[in-house]
Amino acid sequence: MFGLFTTSQVNKMKQELREYYEMKLLEKDELISKCEHRFQISIGFQQEMEQEIKDLQEDIRDLEFEIEKKDRILRSCGLILDRIDKERGRLFNAKSDRIKKKYAKKINEKIEELEKKYETKIYIKMEEE
Repeated sequence: MFGLFTTSQVNKMKQELREYYEMKLLEKDELISKCEHRFQISIGFQQEMEQEIKDLQEDIRDLEFEIEKKDRILRSCGLILDRIDKERGRLFNAKSDRIKKKYAKKINEKIEELEKKYETKIYIKMEEE
């Protein structure tokens, strides 16, 4: 088993070992390169998803702002409509025409205020309850 080798045989074995390890190194380089490519794809996907999340969070903030704005408008309209309803109750409880006209005028002013503020036309049915 342990025999003597000539210099050319030793050199040939060294060359074969060198070629074998170079081939193994090339295989490992290819494997590393594939992994790096997958990693780059993964990083790209992650960055795209992070950007998508940021965009969605910004959209959510915009929508929350719009909801808050609409909520303030609704509360404001509700207060004005409460005042109109209060004046309407006084109108129907009033005995004299002069007082009825006064309350009807107040109601119309509140409606006009609402229409101007929100650029809309409001129709309120005025029936005695």
